[in-house]
Amino acid sequence: EAVLFRARLEAARQCAAVDGFLIDPWQLAASLEGLRPHIRGQDVYERGSEVDALRYAFEQYQWLARASASQEDRIAEVLSRAALPVGRLGVLWGSALAFREWIEGGEERAPFRGALVRLWQKEGVF
Repeated sequence: EAVLFRARLEAARQCAAVDGFLIDPWQLAASLEGLRPHIRGQDVYERGSEVDALRYAFEQYQWLARASASQEDRIAEVLSRAALPVGRLGVLWGSALAFREWIEGGEERAPFRGALVRLWQKEGVF
């Protein structure tokens, strides 16, 4: 469990970083465990940026590890839209093509990231 938690934590942190939100992994871990975050920063802007990054990373963790009911619905939608390319091209190429089409359609990355974790676990990639 500890190794899986650490891997999910790092994945959520990297997803947030790719989207422009840098967060300390230990601060994210503390927030996930229900501890009150210690917000650093010189001014309101820096502290607000840190709060935004923490919220965004927390949401990324949710998509990857503990999706809510509405998030589960979006993940199911992604999996159904990815089924054709994955069936045609295989799990890696098909999921890459489906992800590209998803992004080009103006959709958010987070639902597809959560779906990729589920798809790759089901197909034995992990």
